Amino acid sequence: MEITMGQVEKGNRAGEIWGGLAAMLVALPSSIAFGLVIYSNLGPDLAAKGAVAGILGAIALGIVAPV
Repeated sequence: MEITMGQVEKGNRAGEIWGGLAAMLVALPSSIAFGLVIYSNLGPDLAAKGAVAGILGAIALGIVAPV
């Protein structure tokens, strides 16, 4: 059976989910840093919101990547 782009074997779904989780963990520190850098330019009060935005972005990556 040939697998084309966009298809995943039924037995490999767990691997895709773990891969998405790994991508999220790798991207988490840089996402937090980028959020801090971007939002701190708007004002020091928004720096914490930038960190939260980075965390949410990394979580979204972890959910979307396996799909």
